Formats: sequence, C-alpha cells, structure tokens
Amino acid sequence: MVEEAKSGGAEAAQRRLAAKSGLPILEINDAAEQLGKRLLEEKAIPLSSPEDALHISLATVHGIDFLLT
Repeated sequence: MVEEAKSGGAEAAQRRLAAKSGLPILEINDAAEQLGKRLLEEKAIPLSSPEDALHISLATVHGIDFLLT
C-alpha cells in the first residue's frame, strides 16, 4: 500500500514513507484477494472499505502478528 502512504500532504507523505522504509512489502496473491472478497461478502468489513479488507487479508495470509493503520 505504498500508493496510500504517498497520498495527502507532501510532508506527511514523506514521514509515512520514511516510517515504513525497511518493512517488507507483502505480495498480493490469490489467497489474500479471495479472503479480502470474502470479508466484504460476509459484511465483516463494509463494502465501502475494500482497501481495509485487503490489508486485513494480507496480514492474515502472510501470518503478520500486528496490523497498524
């Protein structure tokens, strides 16, 4: 979600990008996409928040212990 970190004011975006430097970028794979869709279909995540569903599914599929937003 590098694009999301780049959005907004330039100074804030720069701080977000610096804070996440050195962190791995998780692969968006079929399992993550399917779980994200399921979270939306089952209304665990509002349909208006597909990015959140993807963030949660990526963390789950890749076994990430913490999800910060």
